[in-house]
Amino acid sequence: MRSIKKLCLAVLCLVFSLQLLAQEKALNLRGMVYGKEGVAVPFATVFLEELKRGGTTSEEGYFEITNIPEGHYTLKISAVGYKTYRKQLGFTQTEDKEVNVTLEIAANVLGEVTIVGKTIAQEIKETGFNVNAIETKKFENTNSDVNRVLNQTTGIRIRETGGLGSGFDFYLNGLSGQAVKFFIDGQPMEDYGSVFNLNNFPVNLIERVDIYKGAVPAFLGSDAMGGAVNIITKQSAKTYLDASYSYGSFNTHRAALTAQWRDSKSGFTIKPQFFYNYSDNNYTMHNLKTIKDKQSSPYVGDFQRFLNAYESYLGDVQVGFTKRKWTDRFFIGLGYGKVNQDLFPARGYKNLDGSFSIATPAGDSYYEKNYRYSLQYVKDGLFVKGLSANVSASFNTLDMLTAYTSADEYNWEGSVIYTNQNPVARLFKYNQKMYQWASSLSYTVNEHHEVSSSITWGRVKRESSNKIQVNDEDYNLFDEPQITDKKVVGLAYKNTQFNGKLQTILSAKLYSFLVPSIVDRENKDAHWGYGIATRYKLSDNWLIKASYEKAYRLPEAVEIFGDGKFIRPNLGLLPENSHNINLGTQYTWRTGEYGKINTELNGFYRLMENRIFVRPPSKQAYFSYYNIDGVLIKGLEAELRYSFKNRFSIGTNATFQDVRNNVKYMIHSTVPNFVYRDRMYNTPYFFANADAAYTIDNIGKRNLKMVAFYSTGYVSEFYLNYPSIAQSGNKSTIPTQFTQDVGITLSAKESRYNLTVECRNFTDALAYDDIAMQKPGRALYAKFRYFLTK
Repeated sequence: MRSIKKLCLAVLCLVFSLQLLAQEKALNLRGMVYGKEGVAVPFATVFLEELKRGGTTSEEGYFEITNIPEGHYTLKISAVGYKTYRKQLGFTQTEDKEVNVTLEIAANVLGEVTIVGKTIAQEIKETGFNVNAIETKKFENTNSDVNRVLNQTTGIRIRETGGLGSGFDFYLNGLSGQAVKFFIDGQPMEDYGSVFNLNNFPVNLIERVDIYKGAVPAFLGSDAMGGAVNIITKQSAKTYLDASYSYGSFNTHRAALTAQWRDSKSGFTIKPQFFYNYSDNNYTMHNLKTIKDKQSSPYVGDFQRFLNAYESYLGDVQVGFTKRKWTDRFFIGLGYGKVNQDLFPARGYKNLDGSFSIATPAGDSYYEKNYRYSLQYVKDGLFVKGLSANVSASFNTLDMLTAYTSADEYNWEGSVIYTNQNPVARLFKYNQKMYQWASSLSYTVNEHHEVSSSITWGRVKRESSNKIQVNDEDYNLFDEPQITDKKVVGLAYKNTQFNGKLQTILSAKLYSFLVPSIVDRENKDAHWGYGIATRYKLSDNWLIKASYEKAYRLPEAVEIFGDGKFIRPNLGLLPENSHNINLGTQYTWRTGEYGKINTELNGFYRLMENRIFVRPPSKQAYFSYYNIDGVLIKGLEAELRYSFKNRFSIGTNATFQDVRNNVKYMIHSTVPNFVYRDRMYNTPYFFANADAAYTIDNIGKRNLKMVAFYSTGYVSEFYLNYPSIAQSGNKSTIPTQFTQDVGITLSAKESRYNLTVECRNFTDALAYDDIAMQKPGRALYAKFRYFLTK
C-alpha cells in the first residue's frame, strides 16, 4: 500500500517538474479565427505556405503552430463559406506571435448565411432532445472503458458490482436496467452477451457516444423508454493503426487494437478490431465483519477478494468499401468473443449488524463464447439528393455455461466454514440465437422539412437445460425453446423555421411484442408511442429546448427467462410505459479572446406504469424482475465548464433525482400502500462529478506534449430498502462515497507515441456497489498507445 502511495506522489511530482521544463522558449504562432458576429469558426484550415505546415482550428476557433524557424511566411486561413485570408508574418524574435482573424463571408453565400464547421457532437446537442454527445478523443490515452467515460456525464450513475468485467446497474435520470437501451452504430446491443459489456469495451475503438435522456429519436428504432446510449465506432475513411496496452493493480492487463487499410482508388477497406481484458480482481475490502465458522461470533478485518478473476476477448474483422458513389460505407463483418469468469464471491447479503453473509458456494464459474456475423450499408444521396439510408443486420450466437458444483462455503479469509453434504448443484447451459435488423430512411425535402422512418426487429431463441437435474422449477422450466420476438416501427417529421432558430421534431412508434413459448399469459402486445422535441435559439450562444414522449419498453429475454447465474425467471412480466418530459437550456459565455464558459440546466419528469424493477436479493443471493404499478420520477441536472484555448479545462456537473413509489393502494385492494411516495430502494438520489485537465506543448528539445488530468465523483448516502420498512436505527444504507483520480499523459512525435500513468481513487476512499459490497480501492495503471495515420 505504501509503494502505491509513493507512486501516486511521484506522478504528481512529475507534473510539476514537467511544467518547469515547459518554460523553454520556441517560435510559435497561435490565435483565434472568428466569423459572423464574432462567432468562433471551428475546423478552419490554418497554413504557413512556405513551410507547408499547419492544422485546423479547435471547436473554440483556436489554433497553434509550433517550432517555427526564423523567417517570413504567408499565413493562409480558409473555411467553407468564407473568403480565404492571407497575411505576411515575420518571425525574427524569440517571443510567440498571436494573430486573431475575422473572416469575411464569401459573396456567393451572402443572404441567408449558415455557419458550417460545427462538430457532429455540437449539432446533436443543439437539437430539441435532452442529449449529451461525448467525443472520446480526449480519453483515448487513458485506461478508461466506456463505463468510466459515461460515469462522468450529467445525469448518469453507473454502479458496478466489483472490478473489471463485473456487472453493473446503469442509472439515467432516475431510470435503470433495461429501460435505458444501448446501441452500437444505431443497432441495439441487447442480448449480445457480456463480451459486449460496457465495463470492458475500450474507448480506443470509439469515436463518439450520444446519450439521449427521456425522449429518443425515431431513427434509434427500439423500445428505449427512458433514454438511449448510442456508441459510434470510428468511421474515418483514412488508413490508420491504433494499438494500446495497459497494466495495473490487481494483475490487470488490457490490450486494444483498431486499424483500417483503404485502397484510395477502389475504396476497398479492411477494418480489424480486437481487445483483451484480464484481472485477478483481488482487491482488499476494509473493515468487514466475517466469521470463523457457523457457530462463531463475527469479527472485523481487512480481507482480499479471491476466486474473482475475469477474462474476456473480442476479435472482429470488417471488409467492404468506403466513399464510393454507390455507398459511403458497406461492410460485412465476422466477430468472435469469449468470457471466462469466476462467480465467487459474486454477491453477499448485508445483515443488520453490518456483517456480510456469503451464500454463494465457491469454486463456481461462468463461461461464454459469442459468434457474430454483421452487415452494414450507409449512403447519403441514395438515388436522389437528400435521401439517406442506413441498414444494418446481424446474426449472433451465444453459448453460455454456468457451473454451481461446489459444496463448500467460505468466509472472507478464504477458509472453508461449511461443507454441504447434500448440495444443490447446477450445470446450467443455454444456446442463444439472435437475429437483429435495424434500418432507417430519411429524406430532406428542403431546408425546412425532413421526414424519416425506421424499422427494428429482434428475435431471440434460447434453448436451455440443467445438466444436473434438481428439484428447482426455475431451472427445469422449459421443454420447448424460449423465444421472444419484438418489432418497433418509427416515423418522424422535422421542421426548421426562422433561419434555423426553431426546430421541431414529431415522432410516432409502434411497438409489437410476442412470446410464443408462454401460453398462460397475454403474450402478444402492440402499443403506439408518440413524442415531440423542440428547441429555439435565442441567440448564437443561448438556446432553450423541451421534449415529451409517451414510450413503451418491452421485457427482455433475460428478465423473463433469467440468466442461469443470479437472475430468476418471471414469466408474467408486462411491458412498462412512461410519460417523459424534459425542459432545458444551454448558454455559452466568451471570456476574453480565448476563454469560454458552457452552462447547461435540465429538468425531467417521468410518470411510469408497470415499471420493471429488480427485486432485492434474498439470502441465496438470487435476483428477479417484477412490475411495480407506478413510479414517479422528478429531477434536475446542471453542468458548468470553462475552457481556455486548448490548454486548460475544468468542469463540474450535479444531478438530483427523486424516484418514488407511486402505488397508492395494495394490488387488487383498497388497503393503502404503506410505502406510497417512499423513495425507491437501492437508488441513489444525489451525485456529482468534477474534472480538470491542463496541457503543455513543446516540452524540452524533443517537443513532448503533456496532459495532466484529475477527476472526482461523489454519491450521497441512500437506503438499501424502502425507508418506511426498515426499523429505526437499523436501516441498511450505502454510505456516502467520494473518490478521486489523477493522471498524466506524455506524447511524442505529434501524438504517435503516448504513455499514460493513472492513479484511481488515490485517497483509497471506500466505494460500494449496489448492495454495499466494497469495490476496488487505490489502484495504479500505466498505458502505452501507438497511433499512426496517413
